[in-house]
Amino acid sequence: MAAVRVLGKMDKIAREVLFQALSDEHWRVRAGAAVALGSHASDVVVNQLILATKDKHQAVRSAAVRSLGRIGNTKATESIVRALQDSNQLVRKNAAKALGIMKDAQAALPLISVLQDEDAVQREVIAALGQIGQPALSPLAVIVADDGVDSGLRRFAAEALVKVAYKMGERGQSALLEKSAPSLMVGLRAENGALRKASADALVMIGQPAFGVVGEALFTDKNSAVRAEAASILGRSGAAKSWYAEAGDLLIVSLDDQVESGRLMGQESLVRI
Repeated sequence: MAAVRVLGKMDKIAREVLFQALSDEHWRVRAGAAVALGSHASDVVVNQLILATKDKHQAVRSAAVRSLGRIGNTKATESIVRALQDSNQLVRKNAAKALGIMKDAQAALPLISVLQDEDAVQREVIAALGQIGQPALSPLAVIVADDGVDSGLRRFAAEALVKVAYKMGERGQSALLEKSAPSLMVGLRAENGALRKASADALVMIGQPAFGVVGEALFTDKNSAVRAEAASILGRSGAAKSWYAEAGDLLIVSLDDQVESGRLMGQESLVRI
């Protein structure tokens, strides 16, 4: 017990030294202190790091949001969300990464609002939304289905849905993905090629819960390109799943498509599964 008390006292002393270092005139010292405090999870530390997210130097702000992400206290969510609007790209990138680590549902909408940030930030935003999972599902699906929204944003929302679907599948939540499938079918019918591809990838990741809407498109859609893409989706998702027989039955019917591209895609998908 004596050893534990000594270690506890040393830990407290170390924190106090680091707190003082957060006010040092040199930014490197302040940044180093912010990094080191990431190993000290307590409300007092979180409060100090929250203050550091407003430091005048970007390296200190970046280190502070990284450490808050490591600690994972949702008390810091609001401050990290605010850092998504920082003028420095690295701070925004680390803020997105921290929110993904924390998996706080409150961060879903703020992350979606910055989906069109620079590439490096955007990748972390999409990854973070994947980590958050289900709370991000409906807002992303709404964006994909909205023809009035910029096609680039719709594409990034579909790409985020790929990550969300993957994580939800890992967590045994695949059945909940069915509600997003109709929205992705809207994306599949868009003029923007990148949006169509991202929507198709998300439908493949969803797999069997999307079977109904994809199968319907295979038979009833007036656009031959959509019918061909539906056949491709069934082939890609059915190939590695236990429901490949269901996909196969539909694809056999697609061999009678009026358009050659639909028939060819049906053949390729049957070969795949």
